[in-house]
Amino acid sequence: MNAMARHVEGMLRLQKMGSVTFDYGNNIRTFAFQQGVKDAYDFPGFVPAYIRPLFAKARAVPLGGALGDPADIAVTDDLVLEMFRRTAS
Repeated sequence: MNAMARHVEGMLRLQKMGSVTFDYGNNIRTFAFQQGVKDAYDFPGFVPAYIRPLFAKARAVPLGGALGDPADIAVTDDLVLEMFRRTAS
């Protein structure tokens, strides 16, 4: 837990120096906060910062639900192809 807090503190320092900084869903910010890093949430998670805006613009398709069943993957593939046809015209 202490190592995660130190890691987030380092990420915060890099952010203050101009680096793009984000958490990739490993909950490191929460663990750091629990260890006393009060500004642990001063940088975003990857999905809210970068992926969600793509969903809002119909530029990305969530694939998590399609993993496993080939029929689901085919439906997702067809939808992506249709979306690209619509945006290309």
